[in-house]
Amino acid sequence: MDFTLRRATADDASAMADLMAHPEVQPQLLQLPHAAPAHWRQRLGEVQDPQNGDLQLLAVRGSELLGSAGVHKVSARQRLAHVRTFGMAVHPNARRQGVGNALLGTLVDYAQQWLGCRRLELTVFCDNTPALTLYERHGFEIEGRLRAYALRQGRLQDVFVMSRLFDAPARA
Repeated sequence: MDFTLRRATADDASAMADLMAHPEVQPQLLQLPHAAPAHWRQRLGEVQDPQNGDLQLLAVRGSELLGSAGVHKVSARQRLAHVRTFGMAVHPNARRQGVGNALLGTLVDYAQQWLGCRRLELTVFCDNTPALTLYERHGFEIEGRLRAYALRQGRLQDVFVMSRLFDAPARA
């Protein structure tokens, strides 16, 4: 592994804006294109609250940002305190180098071992085969398909809802 994982800081805002705006990355996200570094500075500042438990990790090689992944609360509702959501982006030049695997593995461990997460969930575009393969390798299962869920480049696209359950009760 020739890269390092570390917590993102507000100083990473410009690099995050560049990664998320990359023409091969942005269409796979549920975020709007062209977010300013100021947006990322604020967002990265919000995930620093240790009481919240949110974590935004970066994979870096020197000063180069290779990828980013975060785990976040789904809701402030106490009855959903065991649920977290997950999102990730890997720069095209860093794909198939273990970046996504390292980011996801670290966040899955963090969510389960440190936050007491019982359910980690995500959405992924149905045609994103590399992401689906990675998520399934880490124990995520498809729970359903949300039809015409997100607008991507002018067209409504389907997404899969996936989750990984920790210490899940047996299915009835």
